[in-house]
Amino acid sequence: QEALPRYIEGSLTATPQPEDGVTRVPRMSKADGRIDWSESAEVIERRIRAYDPWPGTATSVGGLRLAITQAEVGSQTTSLEPGEVRQLAGAVIVGTGRGSLRLLRVKIEGRPEADIAEFVRGRPWFTTARLPS
Repeated sequence: QEALPRYIEGSLTATPQPEDGVTRVPRMSKADGRIDWSESAEVIERRIRAYDPWPGTATSVGGLRLAITQAEVGSQTTSLEPGEVRQLAGAVIVGTGRGSLRLLRVKIEGRPEADIAEFVRGRPWFTTARLPS
């Protein structure tokens, strides 16, 4: 708060950061967005938000890439195994390593993004699927 006004008026001199100790981060790829269901629901949900729009987060189902575009940490206590999908109280829940994730929006390969309820109406088998880690 104090530095910006002093910098604007010219009474503060910028000092470049030293090159020593600089680390470079490798470029991200789609593989970085692969969901590992053994991680906690909190970690997965944060990754979904952080990786939007690139590289996105995805899993696979029925041999197709399923992008998870919006989700939230589940409030229901469940005994679901990581990657196990169930419909509970009108919500589509996926078990994780710790807790559960409530899916809100998804996009299956070759189709437009959809609300999870719309997605499940066309694929009722999804609510008993097992997603790979």
